[in-house]
Amino acid sequence: MKSLRNYSIEIYGVTRSGERGWKEYVGIYPNIKVHPGEISIDEALDLMKRSKIVLNSVPSFQNGSHERVLNGFLTGCMPVTNDNSFWREYFEEGELIFYKHGEWEKINESVATYLNDKQLRHSSVINGQKVVLENHTWDQRADRFIQFFNSEYF
Repeated sequence: MKSLRNYSIEIYGVTRSGERGWKEYVGIYPNIKVHPGEISIDEALDLMKRSKIVLNSVPSFQNGSHERVLNGFLTGCMPVTNDNSFWREYFEEGELIFYKHGEWEKINESVATYLNDKQLRHSSVINGQKVVLENHTWDQRADRFIQFFNSEYF
């Protein structure tokens, strides 16, 4: 977030350190506004609908997803997420904005590209929505769980 200095950024929610965590981390940056306190999933989805880009940062997920990326696509905004093997299984470079820790200038350039090119952002979001609807619904997760359970235990 600190590298996205040319853009207005709004942060919702708390960190493991509580509300003070975000303020300590980004409080000195005038382009970043922290909205303290928790918000509901419905509020988060409404905010995503009004956003162009949603940032997902969960570096502890080395091979996993987070609903922020999936819901980001479904609400019409372009997700930016830390790179991991799970996302690479479903998305190519350019279909999702990946970032790697320490490559902060690259993320700034990628975000600029998608914010300044509405057609590119729109087509990437449409493709992302197709991937989500084809692979990441609750029904599909339940089917995979049942298949796994049946193959392992029956």
